[in-house]
Amino acid sequence: MTCIVEDSAEQRLYTLPDVLDRAVLGDCLTVMGKLPDQIADLVFRRSALLPAAAQAQAGPLERDGGPRGQRGLGPVRELRRVRRFTEAWLTEVRRLMKPQATLWVIGTYHNIFRWAPSCRTWVSGS
Repeated sequence: MTCIVEDSAEQRLYTLPDVLDRAVLGDCLTVMGKLPDQIADLVFRRSALLPAAAQAQAGPLERDGGPRGQRGLGPVRELRRVRRFTEAWLTEVRRLMKPQATLWVIGTYHNIFRWAPSCRTWVSGS
């Protein structure tokens, strides 16, 4: 059995047997859009600071004086893009989750507040 499925443009939709016990390699929003509704009991996401495409366009992150991974974040461009991305993945995750499913997102204090407002709205149903 193959543990990794590589997404392709030819793959229009996935069924549960296509993805059960497998990792799908591809753009998260594209792959999630191909999955059936209410498929997940648990969604685990490591909250990245920026989606790869946004980070590539924004350039390297500037840090407050320390090497990568140390000290606080400096100015980060493209915050609106990050907010739109966050709302897009949360919308897809909500569609994918079963009614009693759990969403588990980890991140640092640098980025957790970037997606938390979207999540509060999502949880409250507003």
